[in-house]
Amino acid sequence: MKTALFTASIALLLLLAERVNSAEIYVIERVDGSVTYTTHKPPKSVKYRIFDPAKPAFSWARLRAAKRLKTYSSKYDQIIKREAAKQGIDSNIIRAVIHAESGFNPKAVSSKGAKGLMQLMPDIIQKYKVKNPFSPSENISAGTKHLAVLLKRYKGDMRRTLAAYNAGEDAVNRHGGVPPYKETKRYVSKTLRLIRAYRSKDG
Repeated sequence: MKTALFTASIALLLLLAERVNSAEIYVIERVDGSVTYTTHKPPKSVKYRIFDPAKPAFSWARLRAAKRLKTYSSKYDQIIKREAAKQGIDSNIIRAVIHAESGFNPKAVSSKGAKGLMQLMPDIIQKYKVKNPFSPSENISAGTKHLAVLLKRYKGDMRRTLAAYNAGEDAVNRHGGVPPYKETKRYVSKTLRLIRAYRSKDG
């Protein structure tokens, strides 16, 4: 029902745009995931783009994915950017992993013993000598280092990297790719969508 109303609203805007001297439609996408379409040009202080359904970069799926960012917190951006720069990886990957792993909850603890923002397992905590896994700075630092190691090991293959982060390297190596675990398959798909959504926000 919501999808039908959303599509009808866009169709109506396009029709109005045609009748009002081919007026452009402006798209305002906010950090909380909300999206506004208007034929009135936003002020310079508002970040927007021009709606173009024919443009290859435009994606209905991307707009739907952006709604997932309502959990996003900019509270840890400074740490994320710092650690991303140190390890030479895209900060949006870190944001997406934190989002998928803990929903930006620094005190999160899983049933398997994973802790903190990036849900560090005990072996990872020990490997990177993390003293306090609930410290955002320590947690993100170790998690980012681990992601960087995995990205290098799997030669930039994001699907294998995320699968290894979730299920472990042994599982990925044993199956020659994403293991056939429902949880891992869902995790990889979800995190990839989040990476694309965060990148679209930056763009």
